[in-house]
Amino acid sequence: MKIGTLTFHAAHNYGAMLQAYALVTFLRNYGHQAEVINFLPYIHNNYERFPYMYMMYRSRGDHPVYALLRSIKHYKRYKKKTPLWHSFETFLIDYIPKSKRIFYTKDIKGLKYDAIVCGSDQIWNPALTDGYKDCFFGKGMPESIKKISYAGSNGNGMVSCEDETIFLNLISNFDAISVREAGLQHYLITHGIEAKTVLDPVFLLKKEDWFNIAIDCEHENYVFTYSFWEPEHFFETAYEISKQLHLKLICMRYEKTDMPSEDIIQICDKGPREFLGYIKNASFVVTNSFHGTAFSIIMEKQFFNIPPIKTRERTDSIMRMAGLTDHVINTNDKYNISNKIDYEVVNKRMEVHKRHSIEFLLKSLE
Repeated sequence: MKIGTLTFHAAHNYGAMLQAYALVTFLRNYGHQAEVINFLPYIHNNYERFPYMYMMYRSRGDHPVYALLRSIKHYKRYKKKTPLWHSFETFLIDYIPKSKRIFYTKDIKGLKYDAIVCGSDQIWNPALTDGYKDCFFGKGMPESIKKISYAGSNGNGMVSCEDETIFLNLISNFDAISVREAGLQHYLITHGIEAKTVLDPVFLLKKEDWFNIAIDCEHENYVFTYSFWEPEHFFETAYEISKQLHLKLICMRYEKTDMPSEDIIQICDKGPREFLGYIKNASFVVTNSFHGTAFSIIMEKQFFNIPPIKTRERTDSIMRMAGLTDHVINTNDKYNISNKIDYEVVNKRMEVHKRHSIEFLLKSLE
């Protein structure tokens, strides 16, 4: 079966690229002719090369001269790409099979897929896509094409009142619906729409699959953090944990920030494969990221989740699934680093969710 997947595959974000890689790899492992549909909404603007920037400005109706001037301005700003940019672009080229570049939703029809799988990641978050994008709901595709959402997300599990009619109308285009967060599933069910909760695509691959593409880091014996939208106590808590464990603290970020101590190591120039390597070799992980949490579970790490200051539904949902709510540190919570995670129990729970997720996806494609 020829399958196209639609997601945020090119955003320079570790979770976004790795979940895109996971879904298309899983489908290929099951014998399907799968590829990512190379459609990029405006969230990718900062990562674009010059010719694509021009085409993007033209596609939205800008005058050719204005489109050229804007593209030149963008090119001058981003022509000196950082090592971080190149690391992500290299992964995108080497590890994610893609279709030709798509600028209009209508052009997807010409790729002649048997099925389209939309998801995962926050493809239904209008703040990230400059309003709802029809293609992320399978709208406008021929009836002969199966349209499936796999682990779709809007970030917080709820839909605003002003967007509700549009959202519910768009999501009705799918032949089968699954979402990533329990809150969104509940919302859909209360509006009479059948939906399943499934695992993010990164859980569809085995731990060994991730180890095979991970690049080991040069450090040993460390506490590792990956985070954004951190509450005030995040880095202080991570630093305290590293001191209790007598380990150095390594923080992976997209840019440097002020830290509680000068001896904290900040990593800001590594790509997705190195990200996997840092988690793989960590002695302990502290994170508030959904995919930081997911890979900590997959790689069987001792870790704490300190929820972000917004959109925490994603991490809360996966921590509940794994039975690890006692490893969530909220503001003013006490924690105990000797409270070890029993991965024999966790893996049994996650294996049930994984089996249901695979069954949903494969049955939807039948």
